[in-house]
Amino acid sequence: MTVNNTLGLRAVGVLLASATLTACLPEEDAPNRNDGDDDRFMSILVDASSNAAFQGVNLVTGETTTDLEGDDWHIALRRYNGVILNGGLVAGSGSVSAALAHEQSDFYDGSGDPIASTFINATAEGYLADLLYPYETHDLAFAGEAFLPAFGGWQQWSTYNHPSGGYVYPNNHRYWVLRSSTGDQFAVRLTGTEALFWTRDSSAEFDGAEIQLGVTPMSANGSFNLGNEATVTAPLGVARGSVYIDLDNLSFTTTEQGGWDIEYRVVTSTSGFGSGGIGELRLNGGVTGDAGVALQGPYTQQEIEALDASGFYSFGFVSDASGNAFAENEWFVYGIPGYGSGHSLAPNFRVFAVDLDGDSATTDDVYMVQAVNYYHPDAGTSGYITLRVRQLD
Repeated sequence: MTVNNTLGLRAVGVLLASATLTACLPEEDAPNRNDGDDDRFMSILVDASSNAAFQGVNLVTGETTTDLEGDDWHIALRRYNGVILNGGLVAGSGSVSAALAHEQSDFYDGSGDPIASTFINATAEGYLADLLYPYETHDLAFAGEAFLPAFGGWQQWSTYNHPSGGYVYPNNHRYWVLRSSTGDQFAVRLTGTEALFWTRDSSAEFDGAEIQLGVTPMSANGSFNLGNEATVTAPLGVARGSVYIDLDNLSFTTTEQGGWDIEYRVVTSTSGFGSGGIGELRLNGGVTGDAGVALQGPYTQQEIEALDASGFYSFGFVSDASGNAFAENEWFVYGIPGYGSGHSLAPNFRVFAVDLDGDSATTDDVYMVQAVNYYHPDAGTSGYITLRVRQLD
């Protein structure tokens, strides 16, 4: 249950403020920690000014990091409303989950549109009570990270062949328009007849997986002449692994290096039928890379051959995304009339709960998070987000 009784929360918050409420936060100072004189919460200034790279935040210590491989961070931020969890799918090795605790419905009208006067008059102090409210974890709908690949799940680009014993083969008839790391555009499809992965490979024995792509560069007039299609074949060489493909050079590596566009990986997946291999296609853009690679599609062959520079395909490219409570509930709104320059980002003071281990049986590691400013408190630089954090009692 998400709380939306704002007046009720404020009333409780006043009572909490009159008591000496401690947030059970560490005594040591992090370089970007700004506690002030308030021991009820910790303020963290996060450099989320990059459009591409995420900045990880440790909600216990207040420290930030750009190294997202490990488990010493819990959420990671980047410019605008970009937030990912250390959930082991998009980044990190943790099991962090999150929930929207207070939706701040009074910031929006019945149609879901922002109410300008509410944003303009809202202050961080006025919405502190919503952070301090004694939420009950059993009322919150925690969920982990979901990976939302631009290519879609494997069913979008491959075919399950049941008579073959669980092997999955490429779908040769779907095309995508890809914008590469250099900004060039290509029509891309999966080709070949070899198995991509084996869904029944419970012991990780199948090391014959490879991916073959047909790659057609965009012509000067914005069309794609499929007669110019070239092929790149990239074997994984192992049962579980990755291969990184560079469309511009029609090359690949089995280690991540600069200039790659598409990563093909096979991971272990478990279902009611047992465990096995599952393939994923990832882009060097969105939440899975910083090179701006994006796509549009899928298209049929007839549709791809009909595209030209006047087509709408030049717009609306998408990249890999994540699904989590933060991603699904923005905490800043752009362009509120009368707020700042009119081209500023205004906070809606939503409150999120973050379960550091994702285990509902343990409740002593749940932290409440609220974003209160998108701009550096001194320099005014955009993308320097101030978070207020407290451990839930």
